[in-house]
Amino acid sequence: MLSRNSDTGEANLKITPVNGDKVLYELGNSLLSSASMDVAETEGGYSRYSTSDMRVTFLCVDSRGEHDQGKVYTWENTLQLKHEVIQRGDKWQVELKAIPGGAEIRYTTDGSDPGSLGAYYDSAFEVPSSSRFVQAIATKEGIKSQLEKIG
Repeated sequence: MLSRNSDTGEANLKITPVNGDKVLYELGNSLLSSASMDVAETEGGYSRYSTSDMRVTFLCVDSRGEHDQGKVYTWENTLQLKHEVIQRGDKWQVELKAIPGGAEIRYTTDGSDPGSLGAYYDSAFEVPSSSRFVQAIATKEGIKSQLEKIG
């Protein structure tokens, strides 16, 4: 990975074909085939392939038949959870955001595991005065963020 934008989740990858002249790819969990997209035909091509997808699968092929087909390589993006704590008078609210977007976010205010016991997040919420901290986790396409502990 060349770089990753922490505000959007877009990653810039350098793709290097080895023993082949073409690199095919599929997004998500789609299976690669001869009809898959060619990295060289994307904007940036091999030197700077950009994606904010969570998972991209690559396959290097030699259209001349001089080398065996390469192994399938799967790249996974990082799911990041960001938070903002907002004070409204004597009350506190927490706002959560997953990068890249579209992830399911779950949270707890009682110290329990948000992955299995958390409430689904849909907007900023007030933190109960009895809560010592908030825990949250995001999930998208089977990829989980690190547990975020706020407080």
